[in-house]
Amino acid sequence: MAAYLLKTNLKNGITVFIRFLKQLDKVWIKSGYEELSFRSQYLRFISPPKSLSDKVLKYLTEIDNKEHVALVAFAIKKSLKYPLGVARYIKLPGNQNIAEFAITVTDSFQNQGLGTILFNLLVEHAKRNNISTLTGYVLSENYAMLKIVQHCKVHMQKEEGSVLKIDIPLNENP
Repeated sequence: MAAYLLKTNLKNGITVFIRFLKQLDKVWIKSGYEELSFRSQYLRFISPPKSLSDKVLKYLTEIDNKEHVALVAFAIKKSLKYPLGVARYIKLPGNQNIAEFAITVTDSFQNQGLGTILFNLLVEHAKRNNISTLTGYVLSENYAMLKIVQHCKVHMQKEEGSVLKIDIPLNENP
């Protein structure tokens, strides 16, 4: 198995390596969350905690990459390695063909194409893992996420407040 799923360049020229998240990435997930602006935390978590508890970190990192799949993007410049984003899906317990997805990209690397790259890899993996629908909860003001999924046949439903439930049937997408 390759050390990474994809090596690519972002719009800003930075080389990015994307691989499956490992339990050892817990430190990166914790520091990455703390570096997000409050707005980015809000857009991703809707009710963001001030910091990620040990319980939440365990949930986000101690995964099997089958039922709970996460991809992490890293930039490597000289001897410094740092995370830029994470995309994940978690199969719903009541229906193993549906998975809830989420994407987070660090503030300084937003609008560089990374969210779209992560989303496309997640969709590709979900299809191979017999997922028929990706579902997610997105704030209506999260224009970046809405732009990422716009090329899919998205079914949107307004939930409470400004939350949209997005269903993406994978068998209908190119």
